[in-house]
Amino acid sequence: MPKNLSRIASTQFKWLTIMNELIRIKNLRKTFSSGFCLKDINFFTEKPTTFCILGKNGAGKSTLFQLMTGNLEPDSGEIRYNGELMLVDHYQIKRKIAYLPQKPALPLWVTPEEVLQYTACLHSLENMKENIKKNLDYWDCKEYSNRSLATCSHGMQKRVSLAITSLYDPEFLILDEPFSGLDLSHIYSLENYIERRKKEQKTTLLSTHIAPYAAKLCDEAYLLSHGELKKIDIWATSSYEDRLTLIRNYFTVMQEPSKIL
Repeated sequence: MPKNLSRIASTQFKWLTIMNELIRIKNLRKTFSSGFCLKDINFFTEKPTTFCILGKNGAGKSTLFQLMTGNLEPDSGEIRYNGELMLVDHYQIKRKIAYLPQKPALPLWVTPEEVLQYTACLHSLENMKENIKKNLDYWDCKEYSNRSLATCSHGMQKRVSLAITSLYDPEFLILDEPFSGLDLSHIYSLENYIERRKKEQKTTLLSTHIAPYAAKLCDEAYLLSHGELKKIDIWATSSYEDRLTLIRNYFTVMQEPSKIL
């Protein structure tokens, strides 16, 4: 094969490889004046999955999520979704991603129903009234649907945030400590929602300090420590009990990630 054709074929193969990857993070780095940094984060997945990122408080999970959602610009490196480069102003990609931060910042002067109406209009959703009602009912928000969010409890505001997320049910979903602030019945609803997304071949990334939920729900797991992200290679073939042991070792024995992978 002539050199120029070989070069073209090689370029096309690399591009097709990128396009087949749902998410690719390459050499991502972010440094702050405090001295904390994320160091050359690398990650990719080729198929829809449910996975978690585990790490102690201050490990950089929320910073990584901010970068992945285009709310924070990296110093170097790149993030791609279906081959498209994520940029701070790339709104077409952002419409495919939902991010529920640990402490959602909702407009407190509106009602749960109003904030869902705004979300439905923003995403041009069909059957708006029906879908809003269905989501308010599912997350047990109906009773407070016409009260201002300022009068709602922390748990209620968390459920409204989840209702916003499930209303347009994005291709990529990032949940930062989603179980915090929920009671048992609503935790069960969240588990069912994540399991439903699995069946619908959608990708969900979550962080949680509650080990049983990570062990039960996630097909893959990663550790973020000292600014470095490492995959737990034995996670996929480990039993539920073994996954709990891996997490317990990391958080209680304070081992380095490399010692338990």
